Amino acid sequence: MDLGNEKADAELSKFADEIQKRIVASDDNDAIFDDLELLEEFVYKVPKQTVAIAQHIFSHPHKPKTRKILDGAMEGKRHEKIADKILELLNRIRYIAPSEIFPILAEIIRTEDGDGKAKAMEVLKGFSKYDFNLLKNTKAGYTPQRMILDFIEAWTPEQQLANFEFVQIVTTELLGSAVSGTSADSVDTITFPFWGCSSYSIFEKTSPGGY
Repeated sequence: MDLGNEKADAELSKFADEIQKRIVASDDNDAIFDDLELLEEFVYKVPKQTVAIAQHIFSHPHKPKTRKILDGAMEGKRHEKIADKILELLNRIRYIAPSEIFPILAEIIRTEDGDGKAKAMEVLKGFSKYDFNLLKNTKAGYTPQRMILDFIEAWTPEQQLANFEFVQIVTTELLGSAVSGTSADSVDTITFPFWGCSSYSIFEKTSPGGY
């Protein structure tokens, strides 16, 4: 299937709708995980459904099911495994649907502990940091950093305090000057750039209506 045409995109969107319906109707973590792996194959094409699925998963955790095998029993996947997988998918579309993903990350970082929180923090760091490939090879520039800063600025002081760890992660990355990333300069050469950049331009919009 050619994934670059409207008909293919419509079919993928329809398939994602079906996956979403199955996940919403299911209380079996193993089945949900299998559906997430299917979604992973074309997650870039269906950010809307992916975000909706993430919101459902975090608001509807399920206990693992026990399955009989031969003369014993095996515990199925725990909610934490499902949460880790959907965060992995959200990370893949972080530049496609940032405004929808920020609130999910903020909620997890504020209310959870353990691996889920750590994973959400890594996704947030990945969005906030200066990325070599974005700066050099796209027109995005500092737009991701400006967007996350705008999200925080929209909070009241009380909300910012309640989400202190979220704010701390973002500001640490924004106020830093390191640029990270890799580039393949040739078949046998990979460059690992590391230099400083000025974050001053992030804090000023270039025009009243945009960046």
